[in-house]
Amino acid sequence: RTSLTSCQVSLPFLGRCLQRTCSMTETRTCKQCGKTKDGSEYYISTHKGVAYPSQRCKRCDSDNASQWARDNPFQSHVTKVRRRSKLAEIPCDIDAEFLEEIWTGVCPIFHTKLNKPGHSSSDDRVSKHTCSLDRIIPEKGYVKGNVEWISNYANVIKQRATAEEIQKVADHVAMREKEIAQHETD
Repeated sequence: RTSLTSCQVSLPFLGRCLQRTCSMTETRTCKQCGKTKDGSEYYISTHKGVAYPSQRCKRCDSDNASQWARDNPFQSHVTKVRRRSKLAEIPCDIDAEFLEEIWTGVCPIFHTKLNKPGHSSSDDRVSKHTCSLDRIIPEKGYVKGNVEWISNYANVIKQRATAEEIQKVADHVAMREKEIAQHETD
């Protein structure tokens, strides 16, 4: 989809570019919410090379996509993972059924309950309850046997450091906590 931000929208089709002129001043009525809105509040869609404004406004389109993701959490996550894999040029052979099979609902690191994919708010992105599909060995990609559900919080920690670095931090924090506890008892 292309957001309607200029009067001229170019759409690639079969190796050439089709052009559609869209009036920024035209108004449309959303088929879902029934509100009349400016043309810039609609996406441009294509079907068989023909461009047309979406029948739903951007807000309703977004709400529908969010609801679909909540209703189909594992399929929605597979779609995102496949897109990331393609961009990063890493292997991906997982499907929604596999993701649901390995879902335990508990982070194996922090032992906290995990929300299903798409069921956390954007405020909770780095929460111990927001799930993340972890590539155990990142270079191997999203392949069966190399992924597990962990909390996004654990994955953020894991992404940025080696096991040795994480252990050094843990040792240091434990030492400092012990020193502070010792000073408090003196």
